[in-house]
Amino acid sequence: MNSRCDARIASYVAAALLMFLRASQCPGQVSGGSIVGLVTDSSGAVIAGATAKATNLGTNQTSQTASNSSGYYEFPLLPAGRYIVRVEHTGFARVECSAFDLNTGTQPRIDFTLKVGEVSSKIEVTASAPLVNDTNTGMGVVIDNSKIEELPLNGRNFQQLVGLQPGASYLPVTAEGARAGMSFNGSPAESNNMMLDGVDMSFGELNAAPGDTAGGSTNGSLIQGVSVDAIQEFKVTTNAFSAEFGRAAGGVMNVTTKSGTNQFHGTLFEFFRNDKLDANSFFSNSSKLVRPPLRWNQYGGNLGGPIKRNRFFFFFNYEGAQVRRPVNLTGNVPSPLLLSEVPPAIQQAFAGLYKTYTPTSNPLIGTTRRNDDNSNGENTTLSRGDAMIGKHRLSVRYSYNHQDFSTANLRPDNYTLYPTRFHNAAIEDADPVSANVFNDFRLGFSRTDLDRSNTDYGQLPGVIVVTSGSLTSDSESRLHFDSASYTIADNLTIVRGPHSIKTGFEIRDLRTARNQVNAFSTTYNNTADLIANNPASMTITFGNPGRGLSDTDYSLFVQDDWKVSRHAQVNAGLRYDYFSPFQGGFNITGSNPFGAFGNNHQNMYAPDRTDFGPRLGLVFDVLGNQKLVARAGGGLIYTPPQAYDLYGLSFISPLIPFNAILTPSDVPKSFPFAFPFDQVAFTNTVVANPSLLPPGLALGRNVYDYNRRTERAYEWNVSVQWALTSSLAVQAADVGNRALYVYSNRPANQFLPKGGPRPQPTFGDTTMRENAANSSYHALQLSANQRLKHGLTVDAYYTFGKRLSYYGVDQTSASTNAAIEDPYNLAGSYGRTADDIRQVFTGVFSYAIPTPAVLRSTRFTRGVFSGWALQGIVTRRSGLPINVLSGTDLAGNQRPHRPEA
Repeated sequence: MNSRCDARIASYVAAALLMFLRASQCPGQVSGGSIVGLVTDSSGAVIAGATAKATNLGTNQTSQTASNSSGYYEFPLLPAGRYIVRVEHTGFARVECSAFDLNTGTQPRIDFTLKVGEVSSKIEVTASAPLVNDTNTGMGVVIDNSKIEELPLNGRNFQQLVGLQPGASYLPVTAEGARAGMSFNGSPAESNNMMLDGVDMSFGELNAAPGDTAGGSTNGSLIQGVSVDAIQEFKVTTNAFSAEFGRAAGGVMNVTTKSGTNQFHGTLFEFFRNDKLDANSFFSNSSKLVRPPLRWNQYGGNLGGPIKRNRFFFFFNYEGAQVRRPVNLTGNVPSPLLLSEVPPAIQQAFAGLYKTYTPTSNPLIGTTRRNDDNSNGENTTLSRGDAMIGKHRLSVRYSYNHQDFSTANLRPDNYTLYPTRFHNAAIEDADPVSANVFNDFRLGFSRTDLDRSNTDYGQLPGVIVVTSGSLTSDSESRLHFDSASYTIADNLTIVRGPHSIKTGFEIRDLRTARNQVNAFSTTYNNTADLIANNPASMTITFGNPGRGLSDTDYSLFVQDDWKVSRHAQVNAGLRYDYFSPFQGGFNITGSNPFGAFGNNHQNMYAPDRTDFGPRLGLVFDVLGNQKLVARAGGGLIYTPPQAYDLYGLSFISPLIPFNAILTPSDVPKSFPFAFPFDQVAFTNTVVANPSLLPPGLALGRNVYDYNRRTERAYEWNVSVQWALTSSLAVQAADVGNRALYVYSNRPANQFLPKGGPRPQPTFGDTTMRENAANSSYHALQLSANQRLKHGLTVDAYYTFGKRLSYYGVDQTSASTNAAIEDPYNLAGSYGRTADDIRQVFTGVFSYAIPTPAVLRSTRFTRGVFSGWALQGIVTRRSGLPINVLSGTDLAGNQRPHRPEA
């Protein structure tokens, strides 16, 4: 690490230590929940100075505060867990609520009515936590520990549960969404904020969860960042959240890990699947293939408990996976007839493909199908310690994920390897400075190290692609990616009368580095051109020789939750984000894709210092009894730039792009435009003498709009929630999202339609990356939640929505955007997005099967037949839109009809 980086990080640490010593600030609910309430007497008059105590039943830790002059009490930051709240005041009998679960990111309101009597009088029991949300306007669902541990998960991946809420959808891997991901309420899939215990847990160069998109592929990682058994709960807040949350025009997901309690708890588990228990697949039967092997073993355990009761606690988790999963590979291969007619170098490129095939109507091409397997070898650990030191609650947590997995390709000797390492650490200190001032301080570190490669990379003269006939010699590439982020955050909560004021800051420093090269690729239009060795284009990858990108982001916020009356509350906030420009690569100094370049020591684009995000919400308790609540809220949220979007730019020299796509007209006659092309000699010549490029050679360029604006979204919702009974609540919500300045890319130097020349003949293929796309989303979202009653719990969600986009939102591949049919008429590509699912129903249920009395008569029968439950997830949805794509419209008359808007 260079001296400038060391100095910057040292200054952040010094600032953090200063804030820690001052202990003068506190958070909202990033890594815990909060409890609020009103204390009154029997006549309804408020009681000031009443003592309120919240006790965590797992650790016996008690937090204490007092009701203020307006009668309100508040515990702004408590760890997730099971609690009771007790209120007492001189001249009144003590009152205690029933035990309830406090979840991360939630703020239940529990009011107390005190009756005249002695404090030592018998404790009266009031109702438990309310069913409805009458404290904020944010949308989102908590997935608590019971759902995480009990609901069926194929592969034990907790992210399968993320979609169990209205407005959530997985973006499919299509030409329009190369990296996929999760979209919330129509937001772009890259605009989510992923946190583990309140600190960054994203993939690093892209806002995605670890394992989701590692290496740009759905590679099949099983343990994505953290084991299911190490998770206490998680919540995704998806719309109009308070100003303390940011960096996400989509959803803010915070995963809370388990901690120890006053009791020792431990588990051991082993999950397995085996092909001996499976039937053969349809495709294997139809092709007379042997049933492929399946060996699936996931195992591990955890242990947590007290080091010293009520003071020090520990938790440790381990999970491992050894898996071989079958995969059926299908593709086209050249027939012996075709191989006999192509030059020897092309024969060599196709030599490794499977020799057994089924003839097609084209005697030159056959279809092959075989069974192979993808393998996973994964190990993850999580260690956490919690301590009560004086008034301070200190938490230290470290998680490590070691993954080695491989995927099979069409060529039998060509496996793609994904050795990946994830590190994530967090330190948190929570301090109740006084009865109405609370402090929280966090340090975070997250690192992802991936070294993806093909097993036989560099052993062949290059990759061949034949467009007509879908024939390819398979892929070849290598990517070593290393990303580290450092987080410092400190927040403050002050309770003054009816106001709960929160303020704080976050500094996040990102350091990423890539070393990426791809094999030389030659594309032919058809087999006749292949036989004649007459390529349509060639792609030369100069790559990125280990150089990286870095930036530092700064955020400040203030939020005031004002209890205007017993019926109404106003939530108002303002957040400011400054995402400093990335540095490290070469880019243009304006918005003209053919303009001049700057150097790689200056900002790659102009800073946007205007990112102020207001938030406003109103909560109204219609009946005044927390049974019927109306809410309305909205806000402006910003998403930081993604390092991934810049890694296709130039890093060696401004004249040398990451990829150079050459056509015959781009290369002078002195360079034979045929396979194999001497890429090594050509690359060495260009890299050594970039200013001495051969006359007439038109290298393309990949550039980013220097004057881009920060991606943002206007979000809003209006909802009504009604507690029909003491255990059943329903909600109806109107939810909207309007995303602007979304990242996308377009070809800026294509040949003009009807055989016209390139607009800039002295340049080759040019990709313009810019924040110019937009999308809109509007939906009706209905929900019903049944708390445990007669052994049954049910959560049901229905969404009826529509998402439209302009200019290919969610397109994240390096240089192409298949959603754009005509780069000279971007408005013509307006229509439904790839994940526009109009209707979605999700139901989650759990039923505790009662044990007949006859089976409860002995300890043995109780142990065997008691505690059984039936759980399930039911999902039904409408289909995805079909966007007819026909490639580039070179003739000027081939645009297909887009789906209706």
